[in-house]
Amino acid sequence: MRLTPGTPLPVGMMRDEGAPAEAVGRLAMAGGLAQLEWSDMSVAQGWRVDPLLYPPLPGLHAARGRHFEGLHGFLADSPPDA
Repeated sequence: MRLTPGTPLPVGMMRDEGAPAEAVGRLAMAGGLAQLEWSDMSVAQGWRVDPLLYPPLPGLHAARGRHFEGLHGFLADSPPDA
């Protein structure tokens, strides 16, 4: 299954195995590249999921290339295999 272009997909992060994932942003495909938007809480808390390439700043952060099928490198190993 592929994400339909423009359809947002929530992005969560588990910081503790015993707790549910926390919403850190959303992701959508546009022009073959993933567009990441950090949640307001991620920006306010300064959560640094990938601080060098995609700091927790407002706005859209496009993947830097078509490697990993257009996903951000730190997200490339996160989708299910099937």
